[in-house]
Amino acid sequence: MRAEVMVMSLIHGDIDSMPEEQRQRAAAGLSEILVELGQPSQPISDWWNLIAFPELEGRTPTQAWLAGHGNEVRDVIQSMYSASVSAQQRCARNPAFAQMIARHNQAAH
Repeated sequence: MRAEVMVMSLIHGDIDSMPEEQRQRAAAGLSEILVELGQPSQPISDWWNLIAFPELEGRTPTQAWLAGHGNEVRDVIQSMYSASVSAQQRCARNPAFAQMIARHNQAAH
């Protein structure tokens, strides 16, 4: 999975101490990870600008990022990625769980 490589490379760096150009690349990489996680690519700005997270002290990712808390934004995405991998592994081990997820997705659409 391409996102896994990006997550691992971003996890080890201190985003907040990067020069601005590298911070912009990191933000683009994090957006790519969100797309890999199933976030629609067109309204990716909605995730950055409209959704506040308790982990970011009730701020949106953009607000936290601009306040110099890019590491916390990365940590939120890392948590989402870890949960996705965990669910994927659970589906692989448990067909009943996979069917429940499929039913839930059908009901949501």
